[in-house]
Amino acid sequence: MKEAILAKMAELRQGAEDAALAFAAERSMEMVQAYCNLEEMPAELEHVCVCMGLEIYDKGGLQEGGIKEITEGKVSVTFADEADTAGAFLQHYQEELNRFRKMQW
Repeated sequence: MKEAILAKMAELRQGAEDAALAFAAERSMEMVQAYCNLEEMPAELEHVCVCMGLEIYDKGGLQEGGIKEITEGKVSVTFADEADTAGAFLQHYQEELNRFRKMQW
């Protein structure tokens, strides 16, 4: 399934860097599997992973919270917005992902 997701992402972002697209595709699959507590990815979630992967690629990755940017000259520290974190990112896809979510004991 990873190859199909990566192929669709490459088709939608022609000329994009292959390594960055591969990372975004793999990261989107990992996030879906972790959120839904799945070992295998259902085919129905392929398009969700493509959308998530493209969003990850376009944003240049996701912040895990905390510091977003540090500037040394005249000292400046910028903190990540909540909207840039992985948890907030998944909220955009919760409605689709919740149908496949399994309880974990």
